Amino acid sequence: MLGEQPQFDCSSTRPPPAPALVQVERFFTEVAYSLHTRPNDIDSLGHVNNAVVLEYFEAARWDWVTQMGIEHRSRIAVVVSRIVVDYVGQIFPGKLLVNTRFLRSSDDWLDEISYKAVVEQTVRAEGDSRELAKAKITLAFIGATTGALCTLQEYLQL
Repeated sequence: MLGEQPQFDCSSTRPPPAPALVQVERFFTEVAYSLHTRPNDIDSLGHVNNAVVLEYFEAARWDWVTQMGIEHRSRIAVVVSRIVVDYVGQIFPGKLLVNTRFLRSSDDWLDEISYKAVVEQTVRAEGDSRELAKAKITLAFIGATTGALCTLQEYLQL
């Protein structure tokens, strides 16, 4: 409307402030998310449908965010901008573990303005060390009201 100030949810032109209360080294800790397959996850061949594995990855990413102590920030949305999955084994019904870990972009990633983050995720059957699916997921950060690209640092409020 006329006379209203535009709403900004992030400003990618400002440099990232010094790290605050966030313990950033925690981000590099691998986190395991446990789940049971559901009857509707299984296809006609008796194993988990490949598309369902994407749901497992998403649930595990949300769990990772919670375990890292990152608050859900409605002003900046996290979106998957790329996902590459290698399905290396059949996933049968039962209890599964989905491991999630944040990948460093560089040693000084906090000092660099970054518009993306990459996480690596794997699926394995509980009690078995073999990876059955492995993915690299690139995440982007978008201002919820403006649609503007935001930085990782703004999302983490560093």
